[in-house]
Amino acid sequence: MAPADAERVPMAAEMLRITFPYLTFISMTALAGAVLNSFRQFGLPALTPVLHNLAMMAAMLLLASNLPIPEYSLAWGVLAAGILQVLVLWPAMGRLGIRPRFRFNFRHPGVKRVFNLMLPTVFSSSVAQVNVLVGTVVASALVPAAQAWLYYSDRLIELPLGLFGVAIGTVILPQLSRHHADEDAGGYSRSLDWGLRMVMLIGLPAALGLVLLAEPLTAALFNYGEFTDHDTHMVGWALLAMATGIPAFMLTKVLLPAFYSRQDTKTPMRAAIWTVVANVVLTIGLVTPLYLAGNPYAHTGIALATALAGMLNAALLWRYLRREGVFRPAAGWGRWLLRIVVALAVMAAVVVPGREWVGEWSALPGMWRWIWLLAGIGAGAAAYGLALGAMGL
Repeated sequence: MAPADAERVPMAAEMLRITFPYLTFISMTALAGAVLNSFRQFGLPALTPVLHNLAMMAAMLLLASNLPIPEYSLAWGVLAAGILQVLVLWPAMGRLGIRPRFRFNFRHPGVKRVFNLMLPTVFSSSVAQVNVLVGTVVASALVPAAQAWLYYSDRLIELPLGLFGVAIGTVILPQLSRHHADEDAGGYSRSLDWGLRMVMLIGLPAALGLVLLAEPLTAALFNYGEFTDHDTHMVGWALLAMATGIPAFMLTKVLLPAFYSRQDTKTPMRAAIWTVVANVVLTIGLVTPLYLAGNPYAHTGIALATALAGMLNAALLWRYLRREGVFRPAAGWGRWLLRIVVALAVMAAVVVPGREWVGEWSALPGMWRWIWLLAGIGAGAAAYGLALGAMGL
């Protein structure tokens, strides 16, 4: 919310009061999910976020028309989502024979250890949110719609991160922790190598796909009602700039567990501090000249700064990990990347002509936008997969 929107502050404050208990419930959900993941049970924790979406939709459908301020239904939906997720995951721990009891003993050595490990982790894990917050504040000084353009582009960036980056990071953490506890340096290095290769295999085509189909994707998803063709164009440019950072964002999701599995939370925090500083400097450096020149694409500088800061974060984590000597890349990385680059070129050669042939996506009826978009995504994915297969990957 922009600082100028003072009239919305009372509504935001009331919604904050309603949703505040959600922090307790989602923390309990995260604890239960971590326990289940440590027992290699990934399915149920991965499915519980669906309950969040269902609760939000149910609240909007059932409560919005019965409340004096319909927006409050979203807040109640968030609270209900937190309760539902706890009710699903907490009994699942009990079926494993784990039944935590609430005992407040802040002097317990285990509690002190958790706090010492947790505090640096809070900052290093939230660096992306901090960068988005910086961008939001800067965007509030631009045109009124700049914040919305960046928000929509960020939502689309979160799709591949949530589907693949978080999934790989979640699966790999228990493996790395087990190898570290067993003092199995070879297994630790092989697991991390696998995770990094999977990120490159999935992250690079995801980034290229969003770059090539930024505006068509925005038109198909959002260009309805009050969302204009101009908005579509502006979100497309922001998405194009931010999508360049997807591989780095996904690499971070895998590199962070490499430190956490060794109970090293301070090193990622140092990288996070440098990343936030770099993001602020880059945002000011990229946006200021565009804004002063009256360039309508000044908001794109914020998106690009976010992407570049993400690249720096991944590079620092990689450097720290290699410097400590706990990761030794397996042979064949150069050939692996070369085949991916060739497959990406084939993918672009298929997607770009189709995109240009369709022309102005916003002018198409809604159904045809989706038909051509899905056709483009399918053709690009098929071309990428076939090219990799032809090269023996």
